[in-house]
Amino acid sequence: EKVVSEYFAEMTPFETQISSTRVSNFGSEVIRRILCGTAVLSSNRFHTFYEGAATLRALLTKQLKEVVFQDGKEGVDFLLLPTSISLPPTIIGDEENEEEIAKVDATEAFANDVMTVPISLAGLPSISIPVPFFGEEEEEVSKAKSMGITSVGMQLVGPKGSEKTLLAIGKLMEQSLDRKG
Repeated sequence: EKVVSEYFAEMTPFETQISSTRVSNFGSEVIRRILCGTAVLSSNRFHTFYEGAATLRALLTKQLKEVVFQDGKEGVDFLLLPTSISLPPTIIGDEENEEEIAKVDATEAFANDVMTVPISLAGLPSISIPVPFFGEEEEEVSKAKSMGITSVGMQLVGPKGSEKTLLAIGKLMEQSLDRKG
């Protein structure tokens, strides 16, 4: 909050109004990402970061299009990938007290983006589907269940324009997994 208040001192009244609305309605992680994006896109850093990121995005899009079936070329119809690289955060509290999500380290939050950001950058549609949690080691499963974690997210990714089919497959998967879980 101290960092945010320092920004207010240098703002116009309009900027202060918009920023105060964002501060009161966005969580700390969202604010951190907005500030990071604003800093990266500032005029003095545009050439350093944005141009390299745009080049990387084009390369990533090209590579993902080569994997996902598109334009009559051979490939796969859809991809099934984990939504994140770690277990979801737990919710703490009870019905009488307000529930809140346990604090997640900012580095861990950014690391989890590694599974979803490339798909978004490539402009491909995806849907996250809850999948019952199971693990190789009994200790891992029991730890997750003791934390209230019963499922993890898997994302189904399709080629551009496949949203309707993607949602239908996602619904079938979820129904199938509900019967098995």
